Amino acid sequence: MENKKNEKKIKVFELDKAATQKMKKKLVKQAGFEHSHVAYIEAELGKDTWVDKLMLAGFDTQRKTIILFEGLAYYIQKDDVQETFLQLAKIVPEGCKLLFDFPFLNRVSEKVKSALRKKNEPWLFDLESEQTIESCTQVTIDYVAKSGWNLQKLELCKKPGSGAKSLAIGCAVIAR
Repeated sequence: MENKKNEKKIKVFELDKAATQKMKKKLVKQAGFEHSHVAYIEAELGKDTWVDKLMLAGFDTQRKTIILFEGLAYYIQKDDVQETFLQLAKIVPEGCKLLFDFPFLNRVSEKVKSALRKKNEPWLFDLESEQTIESCTQVTIDYVAKSGWNLQKLELCKKPGSGAKSLAIGCAVIAR
């Protein structure tokens, strides 16, 4: 039996474009999920001053934080992702973690890239590297370090049905 008196809610800060936020709130409400602990912040990374919006929504810069940057880096220029990571590194304390996934575009087929462009969702982020695990790992380590973070864990995923050297996606845990 849960003790509701001592139950602590985790504060969630959800940043996304206005239209996407509207859709998310509608779906959460329709599903009947309790979401009073979620701050929906309308912001577009690389364009808006999202840090100010995050602070106005009650983000506590002293609390250890887990940042989930999932399915996002693909659609943002590499420099904008790096600037976002640098800004996050300035506002979160040591011990925080950031989880993100990203493509190695030179490892993604032209067929996939073309299909994404046709849907008006082109992948913009790219960590260019050679075809080896070592090269992909080193490129990721260097990128993360320039972004104010330290790589803790890296998973490199192969394209389905591809050879052992065909890496397409990386998933990383980085820490402050």
